[in-house]
This record gives sequence, C-alpha cells and structure tokens, in this order.
Amino acid sequence: MAESELRPQNPLYSGYLLSLCCLSYFLACLDRYVFSTIIPSIKAEFHLSDAALGLMSGLAFALTYSLLGVPMGILTDRHDRKRVLTACILLWSAMTAACGVAKTAWLLVISRLGVGAGEAGVTPASVSMITDLYPQKARARAIAFYPICGTLGAAAALPIGAHLASSFGWRSVFLALSVPGGVLATLIWLTFREPARTAGEQPAPEKPSLVTTLLHLLGRRDLLLLFAAAGLMSMLSSMIQWLPSFYERSYGSPLNDIGNRLGLVLAISGPAGMFAGGWLADRSAREGAGKITVLLAKLSIVQVVSCALMLLAPNAATSIALLGVWNLFTVSWVAPCFALSQSLVPSTMRGASIGLLNVFTNIIGYGLGPAIAGAISTAIGAQAGADSLRWSLVFLGCGFGLLPGLLFLAAGRPLMQRAAMHKTPAL
Repeated sequence: MAESELRPQNPLYSGYLLSLCCLSYFLACLDRYVFSTIIPSIKAEFHLSDAALGLMSGLAFALTYSLLGVPMGILTDRHDRKRVLTACILLWSAMTAACGVAKTAWLLVISRLGVGAGEAGVTPASVSMITDLYPQKARARAIAFYPICGTLGAAAALPIGAHLASSFGWRSVFLALSVPGGVLATLIWLTFREPARTAGEQPAPEKPSLVTTLLHLLGRRDLLLLFAAAGLMSMLSSMIQWLPSFYERSYGSPLNDIGNRLGLVLAISGPAGMFAGGWLADRSAREGAGKITVLLAKLSIVQVVSCALMLLAPNAATSIALLGVWNLFTVSWVAPCFALSQSLVPSTMRGASIGLLNVFTNIIGYGLGPAIAGAISTAIGAQAGADSLRWSLVFLGCGFGLLPGLLFLAAGRPLMQRAAMHKTPAL
C-alpha cells in the first residue's frame, strides 16, 4: 500500500485514530490499577504481608512490561503497528481474565506477568502512530491526550473496582474488565488504517538493527537522564496504588466510599495536569528542549510540598483535596517526556525510544515504588501501627521527591548546548 494511502485523509479521521489509541491506554490502565482496590481482599484470602502485596501489585506487572518494552518498540518500528496493537490488547485482556480465576497467589503473580507482557507493546505502537498523525507544533498536546486517558483509566479503576469487589467479590473485577479489550481489538482491526511514518529530525536508517538502536539510545546522555527523571516521577505517581489502603487504615474510610472519592479527584486532577504539561511544553519548545526540562524541574519541586501536606493532613477530607493538587503536579511530566522521547530520536527509533522510557518509568516507578512502600510499611509496622503505611509513603514521596528535578536540569544542559549550536526547535 502506498504511503499516501496510509495517511489519514482528514482531521476527523486523525482524531478517530487518536481516540482508538487513547482508548487502548484507558483500558490498559483500568486493568492495571484496579489491583489497588482489591489489595485488602487479596491480603485476606492469601494471607500476604504488605511487602508481598507491593511486589505483586507492582513488580510482578512491571517486570515483563519493562523487559519487553524495547523489543516491542523495535517491533513497532519495523512492522505494522496496528497488528502489534491489536495482538497486545488481546493478550492483556486474556491474562486479566486469568487473574480472576487464579486459585493461588503464585498463579495470580504469573497472570500479572502476562498482563504486563500484553501491555508492553501498547504505548510504543500508539505513541509512534500519534506522533505521525500530528505536526511538531501540536505534537505534545496531541500526545497529552494519550496519558490523560491512562489517568482516566486509573481513576475509573478505583470506583469500578471497589463497587464490583464489594458486590460480587474481587475475582469478578478481573473477569468483567477482560471483556472491553476484546471489543476494542476487534474495532481497531476492522476500522484502523496505520498512518504513514513521518521523517524525524535526525537522519534515519531504514531498518536499524537491535544493536544499532540500543547503542544509539544508550549513548544519548540527555535521553538517559531524562528517562531516569521520568522514572523517579513515576515512582511518586505509583503511590496511587496504596492510597485506598492508606485512607482505610489511617482515616478509617470505607473502601467503597473512598474509591468513589479518589476516583473523582484523580479523574479531574490527572487530565488537567497532563494537558497543562503538554501545553506548557509546546510553549517552552519555542526556546528549545532545554527549557522544557527547566519547566519539569520546577513542577517536580512543587509536588514534594503538596505530597507532604496530603499525607499529613488532619482528616480525610483535607487530605483528598490536597491529593488533587499533588496529582496535578505529579503527572505533569508525562506528555513532555513522551514528546521528547519521540522528537529527539530518528523516526525509525521512536518505538524503541518510548519502549526504553517505559523501562525506566515502570521498573523504577511502577515496579519499585509500591514494593518500597510496602517493604517500609512492613518493617515499621510494630512501631507505627496503623500509620505504618502513612510514614512509608511520606518517605517515598518526600525522600525521593527532589531527585527528579536535579536530573531534569542535568538532562537539559546538553539539550540547550545542542539547540544553541544548531538553532533548531526541539518539538
């Protein structure tokens, strides 16, 4: 098929393709974060510690999700991205159903590994196609809708998971959420036409090898620092996994009630923070990519203060209000980092670049974040009692909170030097 045939014919169709890509991430995050609402039920059935639950909820998913991120990214760079996306949606949906029928904790862990494997190719395929759908001057804002839908999925997971678990048991949550993915995969297969691949800002080898791609990406100091900062910001965001348990233990909030309230706050603050981050990135990009990293450093500092206020609030109502402020700043990095991961590499390495970004954000963030919080909570449980989870989250959110800002600034130095030499915009 000719390239002209692959390119969408009008903005409405571009918007339709963008919507399907975003919907895939909405469902992926819905399946991923619903685990947080059923942690108390799983803890009771399988008699697990907080440390074990942290590993199960985070690392069990992040291990396969991250290890397969770069290979799946390279696959999307070389092959039909629509097929990759469809296959990944079907795989994660099937493994979500497997979580619902797992009879032992180990089978649940294996199923979570499968969910991570299925979701590994979704972001490389989707973000690569979104990048090809929109020009550079509007790219960060277009890409922002992708993580926004992921945030909405995570927010929806809280009330949906809490309601289903309270009414029908925790297994019904996984079984019910495995169905929409199959419907979406069918829709994508029947109606989706892959957009033509656009040229990048750097000369692009036609089909770079795995070694060539990895050497190029790992040789970019600016990219590695940017991805490491994103990983630490993702670690802070991962505290959402523990928030239902935190409010239940520290404030005595019923699970079903807190799920609805958290879902509403996250559904408002998450998209607002991500869109604001994308909008500010497009404005900052006029002065070069280095200015974007300075912006990200400032935003990361604000989230530290709001995190401390949220976790140490005197009552649940105040804490949840501050949660909205914290979440707005904590997710604002996503769209700018996604856009930079695409704009700073050759067009034939975009899938691999976003895959490598996912390695950092998910191993450091989604994988280690919940595990570290759970391990600290278990270690200080005898001394801190019901507030052990509160103090472990304070350590995670405030103790690691300043590091991303330093890394963003370090990543910006070579970007500013490069922009000064070549006098070209970054996005």
